Amino acid sequence: MGASNYSRCAASGILSNNSESTGPVCYGYATAFKVLPDAAGIPNAYVEGWAYNQNNWPSGEQHAWNYVQLNDGQWYAIDPTWDDPKLVTGQARFHYFLVGSQTVTETALSGKGQFGQNHEVTKSPANAHKLSYPTLSTQASDQVVTNGFELIQGGSSTKYDTLEAALNAAQSGGGTVKLWQPATITQTLTIPDGVTLDLNGQQAPGSTSLNAVAISGDISPLLSIPADSHVSIVNSSSFTAISTTNTGACIQNDGVLELGTNLKIARAKYMMGADPL
Repeated sequence: MGASNYSRCAASGILSNNSESTGPVCYGYATAFKVLPDAAGIPNAYVEGWAYNQNNWPSGEQHAWNYVQLNDGQWYAIDPTWDDPKLVTGQARFHYFLVGSQTVTETALSGKGQFGQNHEVTKSPANAHKLSYPTLSTQASDQVVTNGFELIQGGSSTKYDTLEAALNAAQSGGGTVKLWQPATITQTLTIPDGVTLDLNGQQAPGSTSLNAVAISGDISPLLSIPADSHVSIVNSSSFTAISTTNTGACIQNDGVLELGTNLKIARAKYMMGADPL
């Protein structure tokens, strides 16, 4: 079903089976999202303003997003457009989910790293009518994982302090292990059968969007997939990599490994064992 320019800005446009070039734009995402908290009786606001990311820097662009008020009385921001992975097979992202005005969402933008800096409501058309939006909490909601390593199994989520602990916990039941901070590995870690390892666009301190590294170390291999195991390594956010400074390979694959897009295994000899799917 095709989409007119009007439907790209309408809430119904997000239900259309369209390509990225003809599907909903930010206004469609934000108005569609607003239907959900409205139906649930959650206080919320549709917001327009000027926003910046790595794709439109430094000029920025007119943009739309959402605010919601949680039970703690605080208002938080959600940008459903920029959390869309764009790919049919991509996993949902939560980079801009329940964030505060001082939450760092764009590490590579000088002076525009915090959400309140890269999503400017002062340039909203509402200002011309002397209207204002609710004041955001300075920090992200504590109901959202923002650091550590998250194990998602079924409908439950558990945070661990180390990647090793999260992978060990995943030995029973599989699931998704999601990075909320970069990991430096000092001993080879095993990815259990049935686990999806999501790099989640993490960047080691000092790295940039061009040489971002989520998992690093000076050992080989960094990660191991046992025989008879079927695992996946994906990246649901900005480009990043797995990299070892050792001369050996990053991954020992003795099972079945599926590699997602938007990630790199940063060694000339990146894999030992079977090639990934």
